[in-house]
Amino acid sequence: MHIAHSILLAAAFHGSCALGQEGQLDLSFGVNGIASLAVGTVNLLENDMVVQNDGKILTTGRCSDGQGWDIYVMRCMPDGELDGTFGDQGFVRTDLGTFWDQAFAITVDGEGRVIVAAESFSNPFAPMVCAVRYLANGTLDGAFGSEGIANAPLDALGHPRDLTVNGNGAIIVVGTDNAYSAIVVYQFTGDGAPDSGFGSGGAMTAAPFGSLNMAKSVFVQDDGRLVLACTYGQPGAYDVGVVRLFADGAFDPSFGSGGIATLSVSPADETIGGLGVQSDGGVIIAGSSDNAPNYDVFVARFTVAGNLDPEFGVNGVRLVSVQPGLNRANDIAIQSDDKIVLAGRRDIGPGTSAVTVFRFNANGGLDAAFGANGIVTTALSGVASAAGNSVGLQPDGRVIVAASGGEHPMLLRYLAGPFIGVEENSGLGGGMMVFPNPVGEQAVLHFELGTMARIACDLLDVQGRPVRRFFDAQRSSGQHRDVLDLSGITPGHYTLAIRSAEGTRHMRLVRP
Repeated sequence: MHIAHSILLAAAFHGSCALGQEGQLDLSFGVNGIASLAVGTVNLLENDMVVQNDGKILTTGRCSDGQGWDIYVMRCMPDGELDGTFGDQGFVRTDLGTFWDQAFAITVDGEGRVIVAAESFSNPFAPMVCAVRYLANGTLDGAFGSEGIANAPLDALGHPRDLTVNGNGAIIVVGTDNAYSAIVVYQFTGDGAPDSGFGSGGAMTAAPFGSLNMAKSVFVQDDGRLVLACTYGQPGAYDVGVVRLFADGAFDPSFGSGGIATLSVSPADETIGGLGVQSDGGVIIAGSSDNAPNYDVFVARFTVAGNLDPEFGVNGVRLVSVQPGLNRANDIAIQSDDKIVLAGRRDIGPGTSAVTVFRFNANGGLDAAFGANGIVTTALSGVASAAGNSVGLQPDGRVIVAASGGEHPMLLRYLAGPFIGVEENSGLGGGMMVFPNPVGEQAVLHFELGTMARIACDLLDVQGRPVRRFFDAQRSSGQHRDVLDLSGITPGHYTLAIRSAEGTRHMRLVRP
């Protein structure tokens, strides 16, 4: 069943029950909360995922049917079904012309075009860095590079790990060189050419750390500066750090020490799982730390100046050990309320692991409202080595995790977000919903009355004080649709209250 986008953005009320506790699998998604990504006999390995603004879900990685590895892109509807309007029933396979191709990262630009960062091996020792762009329907964009494929400047060899698009439409790909010895950042113009205004001929290469230098994640700020999360150092003592660059690729000396901020959680290895930026510009990184005999999950926050934030966790770092064994954070997403969501894996028995989702409050404490004290563990039936690879948020705040370890990649959806449950529900009959939520200048309210009644609808601030009255009128029984004028409402969290003589309903709204 395809679910209309407006319904996905709704917070619906039924009787006096909430939709479910945050962190529960969403049983309306796929089969009991899980959608299997399968295309005939093609073997798929997922590396990254992104959620579009309309709630559709894109995944990418590599695929094979025994004739070599190519890159793939798959798009699902918000409810987990394959999107028949994209490629061949939701699936696109692209041969970059060599015996081994693999996509590592995926994003969507402001025009709805899909872009992936990939490596393509002409031989086992020469991986070419590429950017590939598709139109919104899944066809290669002939206006980009050569028939939709653009090679890194000077045919650079290396390993891409992430990409983003800046406000001018330029595409930034980050990763490491072929020897894993230098951080590399490539910038392409909107038509796929190397951007001569960035670095040297469209590329920036730097080796500020030990024998390993790798950029794992990238975020572009509103002012065009780039924030990179990196792993660096020597084998057995890898550390992590954040690098900030100006829009032209030069190091930003106002951040950390010469544009670099570092973190060592333990004497052994740390690895980067992901990067996020909160609403005040604070930089969140997450990953795993070797705390022998265990691996623990860490989350750290740097201020806009590149210093560990003493108000976050303990001296800027929160370390979580779920149980003895391997705990790993592989990706990160930041909610609209600055809560931090991680996807990864944890050991649940000898040779057995499960998908794990963590949620932290904005200050680094585990969020007790999510799952079991901030942690949700999902064992996949018949899958011994399950792991959450990627995480994203749908427009209503629900958490999407792309998981691996089974015969096919899987998508899992968890109930989450500021729009999930009932705060008060008595008297009024039928359902109530608002979309979109987060709201813009206008939102649409749907509700149903069992009998004629006088109804008042108010917007309240976080302290329960009235901000705006939308209507106070006699309404007939049946379904009602009202357009709410939210122009001039300052950003923040609000409550929509509908009152009658029989009772009151409350719904949380966010004005970004």
